[in-house]
Amino acid sequence: MKLKLIGRGGFSKVYKVFDKNKGLECALKVIDTEDAEPIIINSFDNEVDKLKRLKNCENIIKLFDYEVTPTKRYIVLECGDTDLLSFIRGRVAQERKLKTKKKLLESSKSLIQIAELKTYFLHMVRAVHSLHSNGIIHLDLKPANFVLVKGIVKLIDFGISYNLPSCEATSLGMKNSAGTVNYMAPEQLKMRRIGSGSKEYRVGKKADVWALGCILHYMAFCETPYHSIPDQAKKMKSISNMTESVPVKVSNHSTLGGIFADCFVKDYTKRIEIGQLLNHEFFEENPTSNITLESIASTTIEQSNVSRAPSEMMKMQSAMQFMTPNTQQKIKKAMKRAEQENF
Repeated sequence: MKLKLIGRGGFSKVYKVFDKNKGLECALKVIDTEDAEPIIINSFDNEVDKLKRLKNCENIIKLFDYEVTPTKRYIVLECGDTDLLSFIRGRVAQERKLKTKKKLLESSKSLIQIAELKTYFLHMVRAVHSLHSNGIIHLDLKPANFVLVKGIVKLIDFGISYNLPSCEATSLGMKNSAGTVNYMAPEQLKMRRIGSGSKEYRVGKKADVWALGCILHYMAFCETPYHSIPDQAKKMKSISNMTESVPVKVSNHSTLGGIFADCFVKDYTKRIEIGQLLNHEFFEENPTSNITLESIASTTIEQSNVSRAPSEMMKMQSAMQFMTPNTQQKIKKAMKRAEQENF
């Protein structure tokens, strides 16, 4: 049952629908292929293929079903509550009731509370880490390509993503480059000579890391680093100028400045990798969890038997989704020690 139209593109429409059999709302993407070019049809096949491969990642939108007909393509997906871009714009609207646009853009204070910012950004990094672990690069990451589903940020679009030659490969050569300029890395905008007079774009996993930095900057300050340059040609020239520094806003949060410094390295060979980003100090001691290793250990040890406190265990397991792999590992070890001591 169709409920309402929630999005549209050149050849596609997205509806919120209700699945009577499953008893839940879903997103139905309908692609009109009757007059579409092969690239549109290929993007459908590309999206379905990627969603199948990434079905076990919590931060990738779930694929429920798909169907191919002579003139249409249908994809049934998990339905988001709102896309990240609309969410940020909603926050901006709230802040503008208190501040002028000029004061909002000049402020060094994060638009979104730092604890919330860490949580949402960690979800995005996990999504991209899943892509890279499966030999996929996205190359068009931006807020509109993420949605919030019951507080969890999920990646929804794979339009121009590419398969690397192998999961271990880090980049590939391309004759053409595409993306959204405000989120594109220098290597996506500047060709390099490869011999015999020919040129190519050498892009890879680290272009996605740059884009993640741009998204974080937008979430924090309501603008990307190069947002203030209206002329597209000048913007592209500035981004790809290897000697020009990146105009990142100064924050009163030192770890936020640190993660920008690691993401916005123009020489991609020196830029941080997604695995390193996943374990960045920016995510440590995340206040949204309200649980530290010490408090978990003491809470568990105080129990005469871990099985007598299922609610506490559930709280810990729920909180762990917002923590980095290093912190999760420490907590798992502490919980295991507590179990051994109680049996």
